[in-house]
Amino acid sequence: MSDSNVLTIVERHCTYSNANRVIRDCEEAIFSTNTLRARAGSLILNNGKEEKLMVLKGTICMKFRGDYYHTPVEIFVPIMYPIVPPIVYVRPSQDMLIKRGHKHVDTEGMVYLPYLHEWRPNTHTILDLCTSMSKVFGMDPPLYQRVDSYVPSNSFKANTPSFNYGVNRFSYKNDFIAKSSNDGAKKEWKPPENINFRKNVNESDELREKIKAQLQKALKKRFTDLAEEIDSQIDILNSLNSNKSAMEGKKVKLEEQKKTVEGLLISSKEKFNELEEYSIQLEGKCQEKSDPEDYIQPNDLLSKQLLSLVAENMAIEDALYSLDQALVNCSISSEEFLNEVRKLTRKQFAARALENKVLLAQKQKFDNKSASLAKCLSQESERSGFYKRKGGYKPNYTKFHTVSK
Repeated sequence: MSDSNVLTIVERHCTYSNANRVIRDCEEAIFSTNTLRARAGSLILNNGKEEKLMVLKGTICMKFRGDYYHTPVEIFVPIMYPIVPPIVYVRPSQDMLIKRGHKHVDTEGMVYLPYLHEWRPNTHTILDLCTSMSKVFGMDPPLYQRVDSYVPSNSFKANTPSFNYGVNRFSYKNDFIAKSSNDGAKKEWKPPENINFRKNVNESDELREKIKAQLQKALKKRFTDLAEEIDSQIDILNSLNSNKSAMEGKKVKLEEQKKTVEGLLISSKEKFNELEEYSIQLEGKCQEKSDPEDYIQPNDLLSKQLLSLVAENMAIEDALYSLDQALVNCSISSEEFLNEVRKLTRKQFAARALENKVLLAQKQKFDNKSASLAKCLSQESERSGFYKRKGGYKPNYTKFHTVSK
């Protein structure tokens, strides 16, 4: 069952952050208690700002000393409901007063309850708030009549309210003034012994389904991301394991190479020690110093003449270089330089010409020796073939070797 008045007030007068929850809870409270009605009201905050709110006006049934009574209340539904709990005021009629020092109601009629202090948006509702007020007010009624002879028991309590619910004080402003029945304590409808206004209401909440779908989508995406991340980490682990095996193989090879190098190092040290010992022995044997030029001696006259000409040519080259340096350093004049260069170049030309002749003569001599040796060898081969056919003569080649030398 739906109260069209609640929907109209929410759509026309109020701007709730969770309008579906406000409509559902208000309709549930109105339908279950049958003593509350929805109205459009306003509330002025401490900062002077006025807010248009949904107000549930009516009475809360309570049982006191075996009889049932109706307490007039106004339940304001805040803009941030259900995050912020409802604000409840007790509105006494003209022949009723608020009990001084009441534990749960102040002098202005504002209600303080443990249920409001422990408010949870997901579990607490306006209907449960009505049930809690009925039980609390049944143990200690907040109102009494203006009759001097009637004073309820435990009517005055000097203690201040024992609960602090963190609810800001509001001042009430509304063009509607609640008019209760002629007798505020008049006996009317009697609920059962255990007061419970909750009915079995069909809770097909679209918002819950939407949130469920969003959560499923988010979880699926999260699981997909985690699966991809795990797969990437597994791939990295596999590559690391393969690299580990490769590195272990390379480590074994390096250890083998290390052993080989250490062996070579030991053998090289041994060889080095042997060479040192051998060098010491040679130094002991070679005490006399010898000139390297003594070991270079020509064997014939042409070689001796060629060696002399080569030495002369090189000496002339050194002299020409020295003349160039002297001319650069301005040690000699250009005329002296030219005269000396002419003399030296003539000598160098003659030496080089004679050197070429000697080389040619050596070549002709070598060719002649080669031709005679080849002739002798051919003759000897003919003789050996002749005697070989006739029977066993073996030539002796040592004489040819001696001649060639």
